Order: sequence, then C-alpha cells, then structure tokens
Amino acid sequence: MPAAPPVVAALLALVAVGAALATFSDQHPRRRPLHYVAKPLTTLLILLLAAIAPADLPHRPRALVLLALLLSALGDVFLMLPEDRFVPGLAAFALAQLCYCIAWAGALSAPPAATALLPWLLYAGLLVLALWRGAGPLRLPVLAYALLLAAMGGLATARWLQLGGPPALLGMLGAAAFILSDSLLAWDRFRAPLPRVGLWVLASYYLAQSLIALAA
Repeated sequence: MPAAPPVVAALLALVAVGAALATFSDQHPRRRPLHYVAKPLTTLLILLLAAIAPADLPHRPRALVLLALLLSALGDVFLMLPEDRFVPGLAAFALAQLCYCIAWAGALSAPPAATALLPWLLYAGLLVLALWRGAGPLRLPVLAYALLLAAMGGLATARWLQLGGPPALLGMLGAAAFILSDSLLAWDRFRAPLPRVGLWVLASYYLAQSLIALAA
C-alpha cells in the first residue's frame, strides 16, 4: 500500500536531522559517539523511507535497492571506525553499487544507449588516472569500484532516458550525487586533502541515498 505523504515527509525530516547530526559531530572529535550513532542510523532511516514510499520499481529491483541501502549502512560502520577499515567498507559499498546496477537494469525496456554510459565511463577513467599513483596497492580495487560507479550512473541515466518521469530523474540525480560523494572521498584519501571534506562527502552521500530511496 502506498505510504501517506505526511509519513514520507516526516521520514525525510528525520533523515535531514540525522544527516545534520552525523555531519556536525564528524567535525568535532569530542562528539564522535554521536557520530557513531547518527551516521548508520540515518542510512537505516533512508532504507525505511525507501520501503514505505510509493513504489516505482518492480518488486525484485526494489528489493535490491533496499539491500543496497542495508549494505551501505554496513559500509558506513566500517568507514567510521577508529581503525582503518577502508577495504571492508569499500567492499560493502561495491556490493551496494552492484545491487543498484541490477535494480536500474531491471527497470529498462531496452539495452542502455551508449550516450547514457560513455560520459560516466569517461569520468571514471579520468578519476582513476588522477588517483592511480596515490592508490598504491589499492589500485585494482579502486579501478573496479570506479567502473561500478560508472555503470550505476549510466544505468540510472538510461532509465531516465527510456522511461522519463520524476522517479527516474531522482534516481539519476541520486546516482550523480553518489558519484560526487565517493569522488571527494577518494580524492581526499589518494590524491590530496580537501578542506572540510567530511562535510561535503556526507552531505552529498545522504542526498544521494535519499534521492535513490524516493526513486525506488
């Protein structure tokens, strides 16, 4: 049954508050315990939003979006721990991207056009070239993840080009915001430190996940 708009609006408000708390507490070491709670909780709230919002995708692709959000929450936990858990976090988000790819592909009525895929592949290639030297032993995982991001963005774009409509547009914008968030994170880690990177990474990340939730 489609959710009533007030319920969706209330959940969006909770997501906004959770994202603000997670972002704010990340900038202040003394408030790290709040960050540990708010960061994965916000992603789980977005998962709930995706579960109750009016459905646009068929049942199986929609279930994959929910699984991707659950994997993203797991990735959030890995990436926020004091120890360096970047590789497990990267693996969790890679699986999430794979779920998004399959979900968007399942909504297509025809194979994606090259015009939908090539811009994202070009961007991913340029990003990998910029990060290659700094990535060191993680070069191949970074390359694989960049290709997954490009595929996710391309398939979301193909869905919008084929189907049109607000949900497909939200999905494409969410994919773009996700790619921006991960690009900022990767640039800061492998290329050069960015000012207030935590703020921009989390802001674009929660925007991306919220738009994808509404696109499902």
